[in-house]
Amino acid sequence: MVKAWVGDGYEVASDEKTLVSQNGLRQYRPPTYKPYQQGAQANFEQRFPGQETKKWQSNAHLDITD
Repeated sequence: MVKAWVGDGYEVASDEKTLVSQNGLRQYRPPTYKPYQQGAQANFEQRFPGQETKKWQSNAHLDITD
C-alpha cells in the first residue's frame, strides 16, 4: 500500500523514516504511537500540483491495531 502511494523513484526523507514521492506531491509517514488514541497511526499526505505553499493539503490516517 505504501509503495503504491509514493510510487516508483521515491526518496527517504532526512528523518530516515518518511517516504516522499519522486515529484514531492505525496509522502508516507510510518506509524508512531499516539497516547491519546492508545495505539499507532500512519499518515498518507498529499499536496496538489501548482499550490503555492509546501504545506500538506490532505492527510489520511491509518490506525494500526495489531
